[in-house]
Amino acid sequence: MGIVDMIGGYKGVANADDSFDPLKGKYECVIDKVESKVSKDGSKEFFQLTLKVTKTISGDKGDGRLFWKSYNKDSADKMKELLNDLYTAEVEIDTNVQSDEEFASNLASAVQAKCFVNAYWFKGEKDMKGNIVPEDQRKVVQMAKIYKPSLKADKANADLPF
Repeated sequence: MGIVDMIGGYKGVANADDSFDPLKGKYECVIDKVESKVSKDGSKEFFQLTLKVTKTISGDKGDGRLFWKSYNKDSADKMKELLNDLYTAEVEIDTNVQSDEEFASNLASAVQAKCFVNAYWFKGEKDMKGNIVPEDQRKVVQMAKIYKPSLKADKANADLPF
């Protein structure tokens, strides 16, 4: 059966707005992927962690949802942030390497590591150049911070007493 046989005479139907809402809360996650990427315009190279929610600890239900964290390869501060985030997730990356490629290869050891994420969101009031963005044009920005749980409630998924 060809495509024409399957869709002959079909009229399109508008898609419903069933997009995901941003999340706010604390989540147990696994590092699902570590990838080397290039920005759409080709001007920046970065590493990206994909974090998959395995359990909602508190806040909006997020089981199965994904967070992404990006780290610009041209920034020493961002590379240190990447290493700190992985260390916080109890993954130590060997940095005594001979090449960028070897370092990137070592990042694969982080896949499937468990981590905890504090997620929040906001609507950006200014663009990247500091210009005020009109309220009707502001975009939601989802943020995710990897943290080390200090409360037993975080680890046990218990209700907080306050």
